[in-house]
Amino acid sequence: MKGRVTALAVVLLAAPLVVMFEGIEQRVYSDPVGIPTACVGETDREVVAFKQQFTRDECLAVMGASLQAHAMEMDKCITRPIERHQAAAVLSWSYNVGTRAACGSSLVRLLNEGKPFCQEFDRWTYAGGRQLPGLVRRRAAERATCEGRR
Repeated sequence: MKGRVTALAVVLLAAPLVVMFEGIEQRVYSDPVGIPTACVGETDREVVAFKQQFTRDECLAVMGASLQAHAMEMDKCITRPIERHQAAAVLSWSYNVGTRAACGSSLVRLLNEGKPFCQEFDRWTYAGGRQLPGLVRRRAAERATCEGRR
């Protein structure tokens, strides 16, 4: 994900994947583990506290800005070049789990060591101590994207 042009390309590749699994919810709601969320899975307190209802365009703008910010944060902890499709999968996943968890994960460690890492998506299917069917589907799609099968 090195560089602005590459980061933008990765954001554009990751966005449809994120929308497919997050959906676009124009009202603030609680996610499956009770976190206040809005738009396309946005949990940033500043955004969620901003207002209770958003337009579709506002939601897409928030998602674009958030994905770009996540890409820049992930760029700090990924030390080797990866393919765009792999970066898009990593970005979708980090958007969901948070950059702190992502950067400290075995997935990023393996990636940085140049070892196979796409299988690690399968480990990230739990929230609040329970496996969620939606996360199982999302991680399968992210793994397929990472492996170039999607």
